[in-house]
Amino acid sequence: MVTYTNTSGGISTEYTLTIIDDDDPPIISFSPISKSSSESVTLVTITTTLSSVSEKILSADYSVTGGTAISGIDDTLIGGTLTFIPGETSKSFTCNVADDSTEEVSETILIGLSNFVNVSETTGSGSSFTLTIMDNDSPVYISPVSEQTTHINTATNIALSVTQTEAQPLTLIVQSSDSGLVIANNISITCTGAEDIGSNYMLNVSKRP
Repeated sequence: MVTYTNTSGGISTEYTLTIIDDDDPPIISFSPISKSSSESVTLVTITTTLSSVSEKILSADYSVTGGTAISGIDDTLIGGTLTFIPGETSKSFTCNVADDSTEEVSETILIGLSNFVNVSETTGSGSSFTLTIMDNDSPVYISPVSEQTTHINTATNIALSVTQTEAQPLTLIVQSSDSGLVIANNISITCTGAEDIGSNYMLNVSKRP
């Protein structure tokens, strides 16, 4: 309230002061920047955090940027937008992982951020997130080979029965057990997941010259 003494108010009795914010926008980053999870955990939570509180609405998009996992087969993460209301400093989203029955190597999903609004991207390691999916399936089992007899100078074939399919190359090394009189060649079995359970592979065994 302003009190006038020996004078009167002018045309305008109000004054507006505009304070211009000169603070840098918060920095968004993943925290933690990586996580390992078993394939049996089909829903994985991923978190982003802000370096400071803001009174503005902030947003950033997240999406898959790489990795060895196959989108739509190993996971269903497409992407989306993280929106922070004033006062919020963390935001999370989830990644759905497929729990398949194929024995395989661990796979990775790389996730990045883009399209920043009222927020800055970190220049450090928190700019991307790596999810490692660890396989929980049993390895391929090859049934024991029963004892067989072969005549001198005669080759024989032995059937190896694979009881479970495999998504990565397998190599079998077979050694003779009769003082080196028999040659059992090495055989490389490659299963890509397309083979039927119980597939047979032939191993040639012959007398050493």
